[in-house]
Amino acid sequence: MAIKIFPSANGVGGAGQKVLSEGNLAGWMMPGARNYVISGFGLPDSLPYGTATIPVNAGAAVIDGYLIVADASLEATISKPTSGTTYYFYLRIIKDVLGCVANADVYVSTGAPPAESYILLGAMHYYYLIGWASRSQPAPRAPWYGFLEALRAGNLYYATFFDSADAFATTGTVTANQQHIAIETADTSGASASLTKQIPGGMTLDTRRPYCIRMGIGFHPLTEVSGYAGIGTPASKQFIGISFRDSRFYGIRGDGTTLVETDEIASTAAEVLLATTDITIRVEDGQAAWQADGRKPVAAATYLPTQLGNSTIVYAQVKTATTEARSMALSHWTVLQIG
Repeated sequence: MAIKIFPSANGVGGAGQKVLSEGNLAGWMMPGARNYVISGFGLPDSLPYGTATIPVNAGAAVIDGYLIVADASLEATISKPTSGTTYYFYLRIIKDVLGCVANADVYVSTGAPPAESYILLGAMHYYYLIGWASRSQPAPRAPWYGFLEALRAGNLYYATFFDSADAFATTGTVTANQQHIAIETADTSGASASLTKQIPGGMTLDTRRPYCIRMGIGFHPLTEVSGYAGIGTPASKQFIGISFRDSRFYGIRGDGTTLVETDEIASTAAEVLLATTDITIRVEDGQAAWQADGRKPVAAATYLPTQLGNSTIVYAQVKTATTEARSMALSHWTVLQIG
């Protein structure tokens, strides 16, 4: 049997009798009935056009206090996938008429979630002639840190919706509105505008440990404009973030000597200034992964920063190559290092 569930009344006294192992006991004693993935249950980054069976990695999860373990890959079959459609993949538990958990499986939907208790594992989009591409991997992962754990020494959490520019060092013209803050250059070729913030003394981000960044960003007009956004500083080449030019976003990182871009992570054709591109960057185990708007992640394992240039936790700059002003919009920014 690929899936094991603990505790379950269905196995008592039968062939599927559960054994109270140390791992099972740990899972049973998880506080509350929070639903999260312990390990595994990942979706593929991509699959060829015409593929009807989507493999889901083996893994372990907790749903409604039940420990769900799949010791082999699971499969979700979509007999006739429709081009241009996003499919959502759920891990759900199935109960019998007595209310006892009988099984668990992967449920696929283009709309409403299952009626049973579940975890959303992620979404994949089916493109005509291209195939399947991962849109997101949003399943919450264990352990979930508590409030005090997040604030202990050695951890770092910073988040802002850019309600104003009062706490930042800025150049150029900065304007705040209800959805984002706008940074605008002068109307001179080569002019730039920036917004930066440094980590206070006594706090650090340890680049040897896992950390992640999330930002909402946009540019306007899109022609003859370039930009950076991330942590550290491009000038010091101790930087990880994104670069923008020719209406395209790229991941970028620097190890103190060289700045290197990834392949394209997103593109935009916005005709107005909106911070509608949502980008996440995850750095762990010697690798960085960039994901924009739920598209397929782009990864790199070289030229990662060994420290944060100038202790800068927010770095955003837009530059114009013409004699017209250019703008950058920022709607949200999060940097997290816990554990």
